Amino acid sequence: MYGATAVSRTSKEQLARETAERTREREQLQAQIDYLQNALAKAQEGHNRVTLLLENQSAGTAHWKETLDAMEQRMANREAEAANQIREVRDQTSKQLKQYKMACSRKRTNRSGLSFSNSPLSPVFNS
Repeated sequence: MYGATAVSRTSKEQLARETAERTREREQLQAQIDYLQNALAKAQEGHNRVTLLLENQSAGTAHWKETLDAMEQRMANREAEAANQIREVRDQTSKQLKQYKMACSRKRTNRSGLSFSNSPLSPVFNS
């Protein structure tokens, strides 16, 4: 019986070691499952954040587009105003130039119609 007890003790020890080994493996697997579940939750949270950021940027893009459109409109208005001012200056300058030319023409006409009979140069101009 002594041999049967030794086998029984060896079997019990073997069973205890295997049970301990299975328990350790189970704990490791459970730790891995917990880690992976936590990682998955964080990944989903990150995905949700990215989705929100993209949605916010889409909404923000509309705001930026409106702002840029308004700036573009203001610039177009300023260009139109500048073009109008240039046109007005050209028109005024053209009018002044015409007036100057007319005044010069009148002076020439008055000078050519003058008589130099009393002038010492009259023989030169009246000949």
